[in-house]
Amino acid sequence: MGTYSIEKAIKKSINIPPVAYPYHGEEFLTIKNDIPYCINNSIEQTFDIYYPKDFKPFHHKTVLFVNGGGAIKRNYKSYPCFTSWGELVAVNDMIGITFNWRSGKSEDICAMIDYLFVHAKELGIAVNEICVFPLCRAVNNTINCVLKYPEIRKMVLYYGKISENTKLMKCENMKFLIALGNLDKMYSASCNDWFLENAQKYNYTAELLVHPQGVHGIDYANDDEYTRKIIERTLEFIRN
Repeated sequence: MGTYSIEKAIKKSINIPPVAYPYHGEEFLTIKNDIPYCINNSIEQTFDIYYPKDFKPFHHKTVLFVNGGGAIKRNYKSYPCFTSWGELVAVNDMIGITFNWRSGKSEDICAMIDYLFVHAKELGIAVNEICVFPLCRAVNNTINCVLKYPEIRKMVLYYGKISENTKLMKCENMKFLIALGNLDKMYSASCNDWFLENAQKYNYTAELLVHPQGVHGIDYANDDEYTRKIIERTLEFIRN
């Protein structure tokens, strides 16, 4: 596969392709779709949850994927790039969650996290084992939302810029994995260097992975071995 433009895909209403990482066993997963987590302007905003084959309540890591946000009617959570991530973590014995939210509305991200905390028992989620995984524009919106929840201590951040308003003192003892593409025209590979440079001062850990030929959307746009190494490290980071 060559490079793929997320902007063109959205403009043309083309489904962005699945994650560039092989997996199998998705037929054994339990997937629950379109669960409402909040209502805005009389419109339900929903999420999907992907459970592993041998699901046991409170025994699995949970990964909350935050897409770039946009019109709810576009149903980004159901694009193959996100359904495949949900399946990928679930076949790796974790719980995956994707949801729709309005671009730039951080309150929607908080509403989704609040729902998980309030309904953790019925969902079978251990709230201290949640990893939040924003991509693209969502990185900026998501990080300060997550810092409101001290139970969440781990984040994966893909091809997005961390907000310069991030309250670094609240990052103490947290772990961050950041992935960027060296050829990304939206966010440079060095855009989060300031965040890494402050890790020791504020007592958090931050690991940076840069795909040397990576464009924006490396997880699906660069279908190559380097991308697979980044994704493999991502799964390892979430599990451990």
